Amino acid sequence: MESQWEEFVIILAEDDTSKSTPLYKLLIQIYPLQFLSKLLDVVDSGSTNVVKIYASELVQYHLEDVINEHDLMIGGNHLNRFKEKAMSILQANDDCVFVKEFGQAIVSRFLGISLENNQQWTHFEEIAALAIIRPHDKISVYVLDILANLSDAHRVTLFRFMKPLFTREHHKGFVEMLKSDDERAFIFLPALCDTLSEKQILLFMEAATSSSLFWREDSPSEKKCLAAAALAFCLRHFDMKFSSRMILRIKRIIRVMLEANDDEENRVAIVLCAALLIACFP
Repeated sequence: MESQWEEFVIILAEDDTSKSTPLYKLLIQIYPLQFLSKLLDVVDSGSTNVVKIYASELVQYHLEDVINEHDLMIGGNHLNRFKEKAMSILQANDDCVFVKEFGQAIVSRFLGISLENNQQWTHFEEIAALAIIRPHDKISVYVLDILANLSDAHRVTLFRFMKPLFTREHHKGFVEMLKSDDERAFIFLPALCDTLSEKQILLFMEAATSSSLFWREDSPSEKKCLAAAALAFCLRHFDMKFSSRMILRIKRIIRVMLEANDDEENRVAIVLCAALLIACFP
């Protein structure tokens, strides 16, 4: 039966006219969620990379042109199964980059639906928490990219859900990310700070101001601007008592960016300078 499903997937993918057949129309009109479930099964456990790729393309087509988010939400049990199947695809030991990237995209889609409706996705939250501790694991690369590509509001909601999972080990892992040249840490910083105590925020800010992104001559300008904008956000939104050492570091960051021959760096440096002045003289 599974081989017949795979043959059907190949026919649908290779022949566009097959989507106008009565059988196909019947499937998507009467059993759209069940059909999507079978397609995800093929992506997860298909016999070849070719059939997995074909099934991935069909899933993307269905989510864009056949099934909307309302259909997914009212099919609650189906949505839960889709989410777990998407995580299975993302976690599978699969060497097909297309399928992995598809898994990343489909997890992002279902995660966005959950967060939009203020619903937790415990399995994803656990994997995301592990990714912060082990950012170089194969799955962590995809999961951290998912976190980075969320909307700001969704990221804040997700980190609030994840707060009970955070331990000292997670905080240590995040500090290491901030000190490195991984700009995603600065994308996470404002949302993460929203869940922390003042002492923890200060610890992260200390790490952020020593990031190699600011001090390496070959740091891309856009990454440096992103990091500086995150610092400015935290200075504006969190009332903290800064150490003189951290203030000096921020002043050095501002000076370096103002001296750069880059209009955007100059602009962000001015924003950071204004945020620092307001924080020091409220």
